[in-house]
Amino acid sequence: MPESNEKSDWENAALYMNRWARNNKANIFRDNLRRLAIKMECPDENSLAKRLCWIREKKKWLRRLWNDGLQRPNAKTVDDLTKLARFFGFSDFGPLWENDVKLPISPRGITEVLTLLRTWDFNIADDFVRHLDHRFPDHLKTNREILQERLINETPEELAHSLFNQFTGQEPPTPEQTTVIAQDIDRIFNDISDQLQTLLDHHRRMLLARLYSIEK
Repeated sequence: MPESNEKSDWENAALYMNRWARNNKANIFRDNLRRLAIKMECPDENSLAKRLCWIREKKKWLRRLWNDGLQRPNAKTVDDLTKLARFFGFSDFGPLWENDVKLPISPRGITEVLTLLRTWDFNIADDFVRHLDHRFPDHLKTNREILQERLINETPEELAHSLFNQFTGQEPPTPEQTTVIAQDIDRIFNDISDQLQTLLDHHRRMLLARLYSIEK
């Protein structure tokens, strides 16, 4: 019987510790941070710091958050916590301490921006892809870093719209216009295909006629 009581005490202690860990604010923050970051395609604190454009002291602070969590905000951390929360799509940082918090929006990323640009104008998207990690002489950051920084406060749709307007001086086509453009492209390709087929048939007939005349 004493042995049974001893096991029961250990089991109760384990249950208590597990319950304490689940309710511990720092652990909740740490687990939320890691889970939300992974959803945003940031598998570790380094990739998250890069997306946030955080270096030096801020990057070290983020590493501490990643490893140890954060019990509560203070006056010194409010601004950075707000930026972190907005990166995940929250209006404030309160949800970062909620149990099993979920992303309020779908993950945002450069891929979504490029997909939209490719839908509107392939050349613009292709140019971005080729120069994504290029740092121009008059820039302190690469194109990727600039886009990542803007994606903290802009949705992919807003950023793609802004970039399209910046490079073309025009508004992006509406979905209806995009459909019409796609139909026009299909029609042009079909016409070209028909013309090529007609040309091939003509040359085939000419070749057969020449072969027939040679045989005679």
